[in-house]
Amino acid sequence: MDSFVQAGASSYIFSEKNKKNEYKTEFTLYYPKVAEASGYQIKFYSDKKAKKCLKTMTTENYSLDGQYIKLVTKKPVKSLKIRAYESVDGKTVYGRWSNIEKI
Repeated sequence: MDSFVQAGASSYIFSEKNKKNEYKTEFTLYYPKVAEASGYQIKFYSDKKAKKCLKTMTTENYSLDGQYIKLVTKKPVKSLKIRAYESVDGKTVYGRWSNIEKI
C-alpha cells in the first residue's frame, strides 16, 4: 500500500492543564482505498526507523481528500505505517504494513 504525507509538522507545546511537555503534530495522510477493507490501522513512531511506537489509531472512514490527523504526544512524531483490515466472521484479518513514511 503506497501512502504519502502532505504538510506534516510537529511543534512543541507546554500543556498548562497537565503541566507536561507535549508535541502537537498535524498532517494530512493520503492512502489508496483497499476494496474490501473494513478500516485502516495507523501506527505513529518517534524515530525515523519505526522502532519506538507512540500511538496506534484505527479509522473506518476513507476519504479521497485524505485523512487529517491531529495528535498530541510526549515525543514528536517522525514516521508512520498504515495497513488495511477486514472483519470476516467476527475475526479481524490484517493486511501487510506499508513502507515507513517520514513526516
